[in-house]
Amino acid sequence: MAATAVVVLLAGRGGDHRAPALEVTSAQLTEGGEMAAAYVTVENRGGPDRLVGAATPAADRVTLHETVEEGGLLWMQEVDGLDVPAGGVLVLEPGVAHLMLEELPRPLRAGQQVPITLRFERSGPIAVEAAVVAGVPAGDGLSDGGDGG
Repeated sequence: MAATAVVVLLAGRGGDHRAPALEVTSAQLTEGGEMAAAYVTVENRGGPDRLVGAATPAADRVTLHETVEEGGLLWMQEVDGLDVPAGGVLVLEPGVAHLMLEELPRPLRAGQQVPITLRFERSGPIAVEAAVVAGVPAGDGLSDGGDGG
């Protein structure tokens, strides 16, 4: 499914470093009944920032998780934030990190578009539309709310 990318640039708020200039280049969700995972890619053309939370009307609660390896086992651990390096990229992808949408009032189905507001420590909120996909997301899933084609 092809999608049109929405570009969101936001100047940061004060600080000792260059202000972050964030662009969300991808946002996808897995199908889900009670829970779903969201994966995003955030490019930063400025100073450091940190993803500290998210919200969506599609879930009562959204938490951040990253993959941790311990004793040869991989498991997901809730974290209070994920760094967006200066001049770098934050990639939330399967096996690395994700946003967990919990307590969904209605199941998410492939083909839907879901609004998500990402909250950054320095840049503040950035709103995106995430495409719901069947299975594990791959490629650019950011949509402008159009027909996805």
